[in-house]
Amino acid sequence: MVDYSTISNIILNAISKSFDDKKSNHKKISVTEAIQCLRKSYFRRKIPHRIPETNMMHMMVGRAVHEYLQKCFSEFNDAKIEFEVRVEDELISGYVDAVLKIDDEEYLLEFKTVKDVPNKPQPLHRLQLNTYLALYSSPFKSNCGFVVYIPKTSKPMRIYSVKLNLDDFAYVRRRAEILAEALHKEIIPHAEMSSSCYFCEFHEICRDLEGDANE
Repeated sequence: MVDYSTISNIILNAISKSFDDKKSNHKKISVTEAIQCLRKSYFRRKIPHRIPETNMMHMMVGRAVHEYLQKCFSEFNDAKIEFEVRVEDELISGYVDAVLKIDDEEYLLEFKTVKDVPNKPQPLHRLQLNTYLALYSSPFKSNCGFVVYIPKTSKPMRIYSVKLNLDDFAYVRRRAEILAEALHKEIIPHAEMSSSCYFCEFHEICRDLEGDANE
C-alpha cells in the first residue's frame, strides 16, 4: 500500500510541471525575472527545482481566477478584451494579463489575487505594468494601465491606475541586462534580501553562499 508521501509527491510534481513556463523564450529575459530577485531568477534557470508547496497553492488560486475571468468575458460580456497578450523587445518579453479596448483606446490590465488588498499599487506590480506599457505597441494604446487586486476574502476588489513612467522601464531594462550578462558569464548575482527570502525555494543555497562570503 502506498503511503502519504508517495501520493503527495505525485500530486505536487504534477502541479509543479503545470507551472513550467512553456511560453517563455529563454533567449530573452522575462519581465518577472527582471523585477524579482535576480539571484532567484538566475537559480531558476540554472538549478533543477520544484516550486514550494505554499507557492503552488497561491499560484493555483491566481490561475483559477484568471481562467474564470476569461470565461466570464468570453461568455457574458460584450467588452472588447484580449487575454495573455505578448509584449517584447530584443531583450525582454512578457505577457499582459489583458488588453481592454474602450472607445478608441486600449488599456492594459493586470489581475492580482491577494490576501490583503493594498492601499496603492505594490512596487513590483507597478514596475511590471510599467514595463508592459512601454513594450506594448499599438496606435490605440493608452499610457495608463490598471492593476486589479482581487482579494481571496469577501472584501471588494480594488483597482489602481498606473501611468507610463519611462524611468521605471529603464530601471527594469537595466536589471534585465544585468541578469542576461550573469547568465551568459555564469556569475551568480548579488542577493537582494527581503521578507520574501524565507519563502524562496533557494533560501538555503543563498544563505550558504552569503555565509561563505562572510567568512
